[in-house]
Order: sequence, then C-alpha cells, then structure tokens
Amino acid sequence: MSHDAATPLNTRAKKRAGNFMTVLGVAADITAVAALIFNKDLAVFVQIAAVAGIAVGLYLLLRQWGRPVGFRVLLAIICITAGCVAGALSLQARGLPTIGGNAPSPGASSPTSSPTPANTTDTAFQFRLTPYTGIDLDAGVHAQSDVADADGPNGNIDLFMSKFGYIEVNGGSFYTDTEGPDSEIHSRCTKSLTAQREPHSQILPTKATRACFKTSSGKMGWVLSNDADFDGQPYAVLNVRVW
Repeated sequence: MSHDAATPLNTRAKKRAGNFMTVLGVAADITAVAALIFNKDLAVFVQIAAVAGIAVGLYLLLRQWGRPVGFRVLLAIICITAGCVAGALSLQARGLPTIGGNAPSPGASSPTSSPTPANTTDTAFQFRLTPYTGIDLDAGVHAQSDVADADGPNGNIDLFMSKFGYIEVNGGSFYTDTEGPDSEIHSRCTKSLTAQREPHSQILPTKATRACFKTSSGKMGWVLSNDADFDGQPYAVLNVRVW
C-alpha cells in the first residue's frame, strides 16, 4: 500500500521538477538574448545564461529520450538553439573567434595598427655641390641653378658641403641607410628617423653613400652620392628625395 501511494507522489514530483527545469531553461535563454540586445557589455553574463539554457535543454531532451515528441522536447530544442545562438553572438560582440570563423593569425595586426604616412609621394632631383655651397630642399622642384653659395647649413640651406667635402644637414643628423629596393626607401627612412640610432653630424659622400635626414622644415629626406671626387677641388653629385 505504501509503495502504491508513493508512486503518484514521485510522479508528481518528477513532473514538477521537469516543469521547473523547463521554466529555468526558457528564462535563461530569454535573459541571455535580452542582455545581448540591450547591453552588449554584459557579454560574459550572456554566455553564462546561454550555457545554462543549453544545459537545461540537454537535460530535458535526455529525460524525454525514447518518449513521443511533445511540448517539452520542442522546448528543449528551442533552449539549446537559443543558447547556442546567444553564445555565438556574444563571442562575436567581444571580438573572439567562433566555431567556423576566421581566427586572427598569431602576430597579425589590425589594418589600423600601423598608421599610413600622410604623404608617400617624393620629389626627386639631382645636383652637384662643391665646398661652401648648399641648397634649400623645402622650396619644391630643384635644378642645379638652385645651388647657392653658403657659409653653413643654416637659414634655408638644408644640405651644405664644407671645405673638405663633407656634407652637413640643417635638420639635425644623418642616419645611414642600408641598401635595398627603392620602393622601400620611405619605410626605411621612417624607421631610421624614428629610432634615431647612430646619428652622424656629417657624412663624406663617397660614391654610393646613402643616408636619411630631415630638412629644416621637418620634411623627411634621403640622399645618395651618385659621384664624388676629393682630389683637388672636392665635389659630389647627389641624388635626393624629399617627402
């Protein structure tokens, strides 16, 4: 008798427990979706609620396994689906890769991590300097006629040749440029001028000597000695680029 009386009680208890879990799963999914829609900053909370909804859905699905498809089975599927969707959206809101998504490769940087220079178009020209002459590189396109007598790299004179053939710069120091493709000169000089390692107050422009520098107005420049002679009257033919 006691066993028969307890059977309906156990059945009702299990039914109530099932109803409670159903309500809990639906509430967890509704909470996750609502938090995701109205406040994306609660991404962690959304994920916890989504996991709870998925767990409850799986629990209900296992309890109904082998039984006819009914309302609880549909609710279990809804809980699992809603939990997965809310969890995936919250991961995307936090910028984390999801299953099947494209995860960033190690060491990869975003397109905005390296600023693009405002102007990478250079002005290139060639001229010949002799002792006590110089040239203003900030004035635009130049020709040999722009080379002027000078007593040093001051005023508007950016590059100046001293008595013994050394080249001096008005904008500070020279930084030796390593050999490489001409297309990379701008990036190499940008790095050299930023790092400011091993500065030189002057350079001897032997053939193929190359260096980065700044003009008196702060523009970035690059110089290559195309030809030079220091026997007798020194001179140097310089190829220059200014950005």
